[in-house]
Amino acid sequence: SRDASIGELVDYVDANIAKLPAELATQMVLLLEKAQKEYLPELEEEYYAEDVQSDFAAGYVKGMDPNDLHLVSDGKRKELLVKTKAGGFRVETAEGMFWPVIDYEMYKKYSLLVSDDLSAYISIMAAESSQAPAKDAALVIGWNEIVRRVLAQEEFMRKYPDSQKLPEIKELFDRYVAFAFYGANNTPLFDYTAHSFNKDARIVFARVVEANRESDFAQAMGRFLTVAEENGFRLTEAVEAQREALVRELTNPN
Repeated sequence: SRDASIGELVDYVDANIAKLPAELATQMVLLLEKAQKEYLPELEEEYYAEDVQSDFAAGYVKGMDPNDLHLVSDGKRKELLVKTKAGGFRVETAEGMFWPVIDYEMYKKYSLLVSDDLSAYISIMAAESSQAPAKDAALVIGWNEIVRRVLAQEEFMRKYPDSQKLPEIKELFDRYVAFAFYGANNTPLFDYTAHSFNKDARIVFARVVEANRESDFAQAMGRFLTVAEENGFRLTEAVEAQREALVRELTNPN
């Protein structure tokens, strides 16, 4: 069956990758990721079954990790979790739903065996799969972590313009630029009542601009802070226009 084969593939890679030269190890990891991506919709189907969702919901304690097998007694859900883990996936939860994602933490053990760009890609994706940036339309990571991720994504694009992983990182980068300049619906950069600039974000952004003179993102953020300051850190039309222009410039660099 497909699920046995994905678990077997993970085992096979684990058992053999260290014997291979970097180029073949890189190919092997890319093939594993491709196999996981192809299998994911099938695994999602199993998760979206009503009895599975209700089983997860019944057994889930808020704040606990839904991947923790010690919290699950035997039965269908445990079987599914074991299979999920064996295939290199983990469970995500938000808004009372549960679904599987690729667990890029698993790939970290291959980092030293593969090409530099793939190693950098693994590091960026592992941050992503371990802690999603937003849930329930709210940011769940701090402004400093958002900026840290943007800078890592930007550096990847600068260092590895020919990487076959460039499209995935560019897509993430665009998403994070929007998080940095807009926040999320339930954690906006400018609050909805006073329209004032989030204080924590302001402190983080100012530090980032100081420390990253070479970064296009940091330079754009510097220009944004200047205009925001001229407008008393309120969301005026001028600030809104500047924000839109800068996001467009960063996300469509051509």
